[in-house]
Amino acid sequence: MKVRPIVVHVHPGPSSFVVKDRRLMEHAFEVRDLPFPWRRKWQVPFLMVDQAIRLLFSRWDAVVVQFGGYHALLPSLIARSKGRPCIIITGGTDCVSFPSLRYGNFAREPLGRITRMGYRWARVISPVHDSLVRARNTYRLDDPAEQGLMVHMPDLRTRVSVVHNGYSAASWPLNEGPRDIDVVSVALGDRRPSTLVLKGIDMLIQAATAKPDLRIVVIGLGSPNTVEVPENITFLPPVPNDSLSSYYQRAKVYAQLSLSEGFPNALCEAMLCGCVPLVSAVGAMPEVVGDAGVIVPLRDTSLVIKQLDRALSMVSTANAWKARRRVEANYSEERRATELIGLIGSSLP
Repeated sequence: MKVRPIVVHVHPGPSSFVVKDRRLMEHAFEVRDLPFPWRRKWQVPFLMVDQAIRLLFSRWDAVVVQFGGYHALLPSLIARSKGRPCIIITGGTDCVSFPSLRYGNFAREPLGRITRMGYRWARVISPVHDSLVRARNTYRLDDPAEQGLMVHMPDLRTRVSVVHNGYSAASWPLNEGPRDIDVVSVALGDRRPSTLVLKGIDMLIQAATAKPDLRIVVIGLGSPNTVEVPENITFLPPVPNDSLSSYYQRAKVYAQLSLSEGFPNALCEAMLCGCVPLVSAVGAMPEVVGDAGVIVPLRDTSLVIKQLDRALSMVSTANAWKARRRVEANYSEERRATELIGLIGSSLP
């Protein structure tokens, strides 16, 4: 029996996309979990000691790190010193800098410096979309428009190989019946004003105020306590991933009006469930949506409301299937599995 290569999977916590990538890698490799669940900076050195012990005194063939940051530093260094590959999968915040909101690895120190070191020592960096390599973000003009790895690290020599996210259509069934929620949005994080701006929830609050007949549901934040919220918008805490589909199936439009995104899972999941997408012109979102939804080019309340009306006018069974089929055709889970496994396998000695 052929012995499968051992891949150490380093990540900051078992989010849905981390769990999914581990499952995909297990098709070809023996995957060993090495979480780095830091929440406070004082935890970082202790977790690094644990990392060092486990990586220096065990046998493995490659290390795959989910996202750049503190947890990627030692894996990339130790892998390099042992002549073994370290592949860092980048997802969004680890490729950008928005100083006005202190958002993005490159907007904060020493995180920015640590992130750069990890990227330089890695064998391969695998962003989930080309926009994380280099892109121009003109949706909001308060921060530098040029973003991406090659903007913040113009001298980067590490190989970069993009592998898009992938989704199982069977896990996100389409609903052809009536939909009683006009707009749904998913936004994870705290309830600070900066988070509301970053995720575009402030735009939805303004839209709800201007259009009191709409029913809007925001999942993941809980009700903010820093702004007045109209009665027609409901804030819910995070819900289990397997419960999200019931909200998507009830919604006419899925809105993602973020200032910065990589390749948002919620957008694709909602499209599979038949929502008409309404998105800001950032990251992978315009490419994902294509002609199946509506894109907002500038962060402007009146424009958001206008484009929201347009999205609502597109709601139909035909367009629900159009959104679903676009994700099925371009971003399947099988495709990501093939490309991710191939990338890891080609990096092995």
